[in-house]
Amino acid sequence: YRSSLRFPVTILTLIAYSVVNDLHGKPSIVMMIPLQRDLHNYGATTIRYLIGSVGVILAIFFLFMSGLLENFVLKRLLLMHHELIDIGNSGDLSRRLKVEGDDEIAKMAKSFNHTMSMLRHTQDNLKRSEERFKVMSDASPIGIFLTDANNHFIYLNKKFTEIFKTELGELIDETWNGFLEPLADKQAETAIVTGKIGRAHV
Repeated sequence: YRSSLRFPVTILTLIAYSVVNDLHGKPSIVMMIPLQRDLHNYGATTIRYLIGSVGVILAIFFLFMSGLLENFVLKRLLLMHHELIDIGNSGDLSRRLKVEGDDEIAKMAKSFNHTMSMLRHTQDNLKRSEERFKVMSDASPIGIFLTDANNHFIYLNKKFTEIFKTELGELIDETWNGFLEPLADKQAETAIVTGKIGRAHV
């Protein structure tokens, strides 16, 4: 026998050729034998199943992670976003975010609630301070008024309204110098200097 030759015909089969010599050692017969590529086919099938399995596992993992991200992160962040908008629109510093769990999102909500508590405390102190100032200024024997950065009236005490027979609503667009000058430039300035009228700038 001579060495056999093998040629693939398809991915599933191959053909083997072999030359058979006669008694005198001369080529006599060419044998052709079709062979099934079982090992190759088994390996190819295994690889296909492996690739398919990996694809299915990745798809399941992606859906699972998407569900976790949706339920435990995105949904909570969206809820927090709506709560923040509601708190901002209400202007109520006593409202707080709901805190669930002990993860980073919960810690962020706790930090926000702590900030809101500090703001509420500061607001309460400011309100009490304003109330004390109003009580003292209303009891003052001199006229007191407050102005903003543009010299517009923002507060008048009772004595000021008695002196000039006016209310804050009537002076909302007036500046203090624009209001006092027409009345009596000199007299108004003298009143401020002598202490009959007190002015504070805010």
